[in-house]
Amino acid sequence: DGVLPGEEVTGEVLDEKASYGELRLQSVRVPSPERLEPQCPFFGKCGGCSLQFMKEETQLDAKKKGIRQVFSKNAGIDPGEPELVVSPVSSGYRRCIRLSTLFDTRHKVLLVGLRARGSHDIVPVDDCMVLTDALRAEVKSGRITKVLNAFTDPKVIGHIEFSEADNGIFLLVRIKNSLPEKERDLLQSYEKESGVTVYTDSGDGQGAVPVREGAAVPFYTVRGVRITYLPGDFIQVNGKVNEEMVGTVEKWLAPTKDDELLDLFAGAGNFTYPLAALSKRAVGAEIVSDMVKHGRANAGYSGIANAEFVRVDLSKAFSSESFSTGSYSLAVLDPGRSGADVAVKYIAGKKSVRRFVYVSCNPVMAARDLAGLLGHGWKLSKWGMFNMFPETEHVETVVLLSREKQNG
Repeated sequence: DGVLPGEEVTGEVLDEKASYGELRLQSVRVPSPERLEPQCPFFGKCGGCSLQFMKEETQLDAKKKGIRQVFSKNAGIDPGEPELVVSPVSSGYRRCIRLSTLFDTRHKVLLVGLRARGSHDIVPVDDCMVLTDALRAEVKSGRITKVLNAFTDPKVIGHIEFSEADNGIFLLVRIKNSLPEKERDLLQSYEKESGVTVYTDSGDGQGAVPVREGAAVPFYTVRGVRITYLPGDFIQVNGKVNEEMVGTVEKWLAPTKDDELLDLFAGAGNFTYPLAALSKRAVGAEIVSDMVKHGRANAGYSGIANAEFVRVDLSKAFSSESFSTGSYSLAVLDPGRSGADVAVKYIAGKKSVRRFVYVSCNPVMAARDLAGLLGHGWKLSKWGMFNMFPETEHVETVVLLSREKQNG
C-alpha cells in the first residue's frame, strides 16, 4: 500500500505469508520515477485520494491491469485491452461530497470533515482539491461548520452531504430528531448568505425535506435529458465521465425503435431516459422509493413518454413481477458494490435479450456475477474503463455481453 514497483522502502511488517507479505509504509528510500509529491495537505490523513502519489498514466495502468487480473481470477477469462479508457480530469471533478461529523466532548465543538484513513476519526478539512470549483469554494468558506456549531445540541447531527446540480448547490443535513425552530432559522439564514438550498432528513421516513417551502429540486442533465433527484440520493459523482459512460452504453447497445429495454438498478433514470429516447419502450426497476418517484416524475421533465418505473427488490427473485414478462431485447444493469447475482441470472434466462451492459464500481463482483455466463451462451464483446474517481483506487467498469449464436 503506497509503494510503486522498483522502489526501496522501509516499513512495519504486518503479515507474512509464504508467497506475499503485508507492510505498513514508513519511508521511501529510493523512489520510482513514477512517484509524485501529493499536492493535497490532507493526503495520508484523510481516507480518500490514496493514489495521489502516482502519475495519472500509472494510476490508469494499475487499474486496467487490476481489472484484467480480477476477471482472470474470478471469471476465468482475460478480457484483453479495454475498448476505451475515459479519464478527462483528475481534479475539480467531484460534484458531491459527504462530510462526517463528530462532537469533541473535550473541546465542546462539532468537528466536520472526512473520515481518517483506516479509522472512524474525523479529519477536519477546509479544502478538497477534487471538488468542483463551486463546491470547493463553499467547503473552504467554513460557513456550514459555524452554523452547525450554533445548534443548541450539535450532537444530534449525523452527517451532511453537498451536491452541485445544474440549478445550484444543495445541502442535506441528517439529524437524529425533528428540526427545532431555532435550528430551522439558522439553516434558512445560511441559505440566504450562501445561496445553498438546504434540506434535512430526520430519519422519520419522510426523507429529504426542504427547510423552506417552495425550495428548488436539484437536477442534472445527461445526454440532453433532465434528471431530478433529492439531496442524499445516489448520483454519479463525476458529471463529465457519466456523460461519456451513458453515451458509450447508448453506442454499444445501439437501440432502435423496435427494441424494448430493461434498466435494472435504475436510480432516477440515469440510463433509462437517454436509452428510452432511442427505443420503443424502456422500464426502470429500482428499490429506493424516492428514486422511483423521481424516475416517474422525470418523464414530464424530459418529455419522454415511453419509459416507466417500478419499485422492486432486485436482490430477491422477481420473475413473478408483472414487468419481468416484457419482451426485452436489451438490458442495463448498474448495481451497487454488492453486485447483481439474481438480476444477472434473470437476464441470462430471458431468451429475448440479445445484448446487455453491466456497469460496475466493483469489478470483483462484476466478474463473479458474469462468470457463469461466459462460455455458456454469452460472450464478452468489449469492455471499457471509466475513471469516475481519479486519485482513488476505485473505477467504473462497463462490460458488453452478447448472446452467442447457436450452431444450426
